[in-house]
Amino acid sequence: MADELNRLHGTTVVEWGNGRPLLLTHGAMGGVAANFATLAAHLSGRFHLAGANYPGSEGSLVPVGDLSVDELVDQAIAVADARGWQRFPVLGLSLGTTVAMTLAARHPERVSALILTVGFATSDPQIRAFSDGTEALIRLGERTAAAEGIVSAASSPDALADLTLEQWRAAVDETAAGIPDGALAQIALAARIDVTTAARAVVVPTLVVVGGQDRIVLPHTTRHLAKLIKDATRVEYASAGHIFSAPEVARWAGDIESFLDQHAT
Repeated sequence: MADELNRLHGTTVVEWGNGRPLLLTHGAMGGVAANFATLAAHLSGRFHLAGANYPGSEGSLVPVGDLSVDELVDQAIAVADARGWQRFPVLGLSLGTTVAMTLAARHPERVSALILTVGFATSDPQIRAFSDGTEALIRLGERTAAAEGIVSAASSPDALADLTLEQWRAAVDETAAGIPDGALAQIALAARIDVTTAARAVVVPTLVVVGGQDRIVLPHTTRHLAKLIKDATRVEYASAGHIFSAPEVARWAGDIESFLDQHAT
């Protein structure tokens, strides 16, 4: 894994592997390594995966003021340009799906395919409630309480049921420590975003991955996203939450490889 800092723009970029390009756009309160490292372990033998960390995540400079999806698209395109990628697929996760779709709508000549995982086109009451509650706790300095909510909402019910109390506490502590400095700006963007027009403008092959037990981005919300995109392919992981288990990550990697072998040119 490489982790570099673009000194001009203050953006860290993480990348793995060699081979065909695959541009990554991560979720709110996440980061490229946090969201994609386990997936990269499966794909780095065939793909060159790279993505920019949003402002305030994994070493990128903390944002001044509100974030916009166009700013995040510009970051993503800069990663591709710096690596000489003229045409490439984009893998977006959660908020990153809105970035991926906007990029494809703005630059259709650059994007060969999309993989949209636990994604949405616009904030709905569930996303807004999760975002507002998490934001309020972070502003109060209640990072542990915020982390408890994140772990509970992001995990599938089966995954939660399998945790011992000690494992639960460790997951909460790890999550609290990992809440990025840019969390509030990223959450605020997720809570107000609407890229429905961009979704309808997508013309490239698209795979939409639904987490069947997701309680941050509800399954219905991701299914609705798939309906907005002409000829999108939808797959469902019936037991998956917002964050995938190791077996689900392995399946995700296989689905990505298969889809891109068929559709990305």
